[in-house]
Amino acid sequence: IRLSPGEPDLAAHLGLRIATSGDWKRGGEWIGRAIAMNEKQYPDWYRIPLILGHYLDGEYAKALLLSGAMPPTGFLDEDFFGAMIHGKIGDGVRAREAAERLMRRFPSVRTQFWPVFRAWRVPEDQIERFAQGLQQAGVILDPPSGAKTQ
Repeated sequence: IRLSPGEPDLAAHLGLRIATSGDWKRGGEWIGRAIAMNEKQYPDWYRIPLILGHYLDGEYAKALLLSGAMPPTGFLDEDFFGAMIHGKIGDGVRAREAAERLMRRFPSVRTQFWPVFRAWRVPEDQIERFAQGLQQAGVILDPPSGAKTQ
């Protein structure tokens, strides 16, 4: 960061790593810096830690706003976030619609959900909160197995 302070991808990757370690606020600040470096054109994945941080903070409207028109990054897309958020807030119709689209387009979410978030080293209790929203929407996830990778 000191060598290349104007490099948005460095700031965004650092923000992602800080966020997924459990400090979503501080990680989000780094993501915000990365976005500010090029507000008109930045990769969509920059929004992922912001969406997840808002979800964990119970800021569902903010999370939904950021997840709108989110293209897929693996199975993480507008339908993934829509199912998770609408499931959590109890909006059954929207949750089920998003869940059905997600499962149809990305059936791998069932088996890959836990490994993806564990690979990012997200704290287990936070992964479980993501899973709860998805399951409340009707997304079928394989049960978690094993401990988080070290």
